[in-house]
Amino acid sequence: MTAKKQFKLYKQKKQWVIGCSTLLLSLTLGAVDVQAADNSTTEKTDDAQLATANSPETSTAVPLRSTGTTEPQGQTNANPVTSQATPSAVPQQAANNTTQATAPVTPVASSTGPSSSDSPANWDYNYERIINITYQDHYDTNGGASSNYHCEKIIQMAENGRWEEVNWYPPKGTFPPGVKVPPVHFAAASPTEAANQRWEVSYVMRSIDLQTATGHQIISQVYAIHNGQTIDIPEMEIQDSGIPVAYHPRISPLGIQNDKVIERGGYYYLTGATLTYNTAGIIYHGANLSTAANIVSFSELVIFSAPINLVYQDLSGKVYNAYGDQYPAYAASYQNVAQVDYGQTLSVNQLYADAQKYLNRYVTSVFDDPDSNYQIYGYFDPAGKLHPIQSPADYPGFTDAQAGSDGLTYQLAIIYRRYGKVDAPVTKTRTIIVNMPDGRQEQTIQEVTLAQFADYDGITGEELGTPTWKVLTGNEPDSNDDWETLTAGNHDWQAFIVPSIAGYTPSLTQVGAKTVNDSSQDQTINIYYTANAEPISPAQPGQGERGHSGPANATDQTGIKPVNFAGQAVSKSSNQRNAMARLPQTGDHSAAGLAALGGLTLLTLFGLAGRQKAAPRK
Repeated sequence: MTAKKQFKLYKQKKQWVIGCSTLLLSLTLGAVDVQAADNSTTEKTDDAQLATANSPETSTAVPLRSTGTTEPQGQTNANPVTSQATPSAVPQQAANNTTQATAPVTPVASSTGPSSSDSPANWDYNYERIINITYQDHYDTNGGASSNYHCEKIIQMAENGRWEEVNWYPPKGTFPPGVKVPPVHFAAASPTEAANQRWEVSYVMRSIDLQTATGHQIISQVYAIHNGQTIDIPEMEIQDSGIPVAYHPRISPLGIQNDKVIERGGYYYLTGATLTYNTAGIIYHGANLSTAANIVSFSELVIFSAPINLVYQDLSGKVYNAYGDQYPAYAASYQNVAQVDYGQTLSVNQLYADAQKYLNRYVTSVFDDPDSNYQIYGYFDPAGKLHPIQSPADYPGFTDAQAGSDGLTYQLAIIYRRYGKVDAPVTKTRTIIVNMPDGRQEQTIQEVTLAQFADYDGITGEELGTPTWKVLTGNEPDSNDDWETLTAGNHDWQAFIVPSIAGYTPSLTQVGAKTVNDSSQDQTINIYYTANAEPISPAQPGQGERGHSGPANATDQTGIKPVNFAGQAVSKSSNQRNAMARLPQTGDHSAAGLAALGGLTLLTLFGLAGRQKAAPRK
């Protein structure tokens, strides 16, 4: 920087005088409180306005009123922005679009008498313009400044009724390298009223530490403000500087929060502010009318943070809504439950704890009571694939979120865990039909009812584990207590004993037990009876043909052996004997049987007669 001094000095009847001293001023700014007895002002020119002169004894300054309309001749850009880092995306355009009004707009009438210098020959229009400039040794972009104050005093005498332009720069090294610093600028002016002027000027630096994808970018703005002046600082657009879309800028809660970051139309801006310099010193008016007094240097950290959103979905991927689809606002979704700064992550345990906390909050709001059956079953990754959670090792990680313009969203799968039948029961039947000899039928029906049981989701009905078969052992199929796990003998068709009937033989004496499973087929078994034959007593040893005792070849009662018609002796066949023995019992009286009986009787009689006639021959 080069310091231009375009003014003349007056001292000891010379034309220009400058009193330049290095003074350690008071740490409180705005220390000069010069009050004029009568400070009525009238706007006369575009460059400066002079106040009405008062009594010569008055030497204090009064606050000034800013019109905000005068653009001083030769003024430099008073809202400079410079960057100490050089990322690819540098949001400087919004920070360089303000012009600082540094020209005096309402001068201070410090006295109405002649100049405080040695009396000149002619007092007409020979009045002083005194400019006190306060600055510190060093200003830092982190908001710090040294406590060593310096004062530069510039005294101008109006020559021929005119003060020349002033442009003063602080010494090199006062501000960080590369920071654009405006001069203390006072335009040339022609005092039109007999009055001295006194100005208090100070420097203020605002730095913005903006986070980028590769580090930080410092944007510093330096302002020179004089007493009674107001400077408006415009909004500044904040670009993402390569940071992913899920992250949005915000003022860090760790530092000064005079400003805010606002969103408008999808773009983000740092709010504007106002600087004023009055009897209380320099005041920074930030967002929401917040103020910071006696401020000379400060820094605000703008970081990028991603909101964490939790959306609860059922196993089919549909956003869960316990109130029904007609109330979409009540869906189980929570926005901005946490913030994570760019470059940081959240632990999986913290993510899961937050997810469970907000699920419990939702369930309680719906059912007025927590229900432990509502559980986080898993999560959907950005591709939509379901990942079940069986242990903490399965918790979703930081990179499992879906990134979007609204932040980082975790799509969590929830279930309403239930236990019971997961399919319709099946009944296996064995029917045993006993066909009685009299034509009646007696049926016995044996049933075994089986069903698969498992944990299932009460929201979608999906099974949550491998089903197991159970058998119905009670009378209430809808009660889980009436079903038992399959064990030996509790899912069999039981053995069946066929009833016995005298004189009849069944086709089966019993039907055996049979184990039943879900693949068994229904069965029907028919049982029939067959009548038994009459029992026959066999001939005993030592008995004759007719059951009498005696030799086997003994003759019958007539003493004559039966003979056939050819004269041969015959013996009764067992069939004949059986027939003869059976006829009286069974009623089988055929004509042939009667004839045979009669013939046998005649032969017996003829034999007896022959024996009698032969007897006398002895």
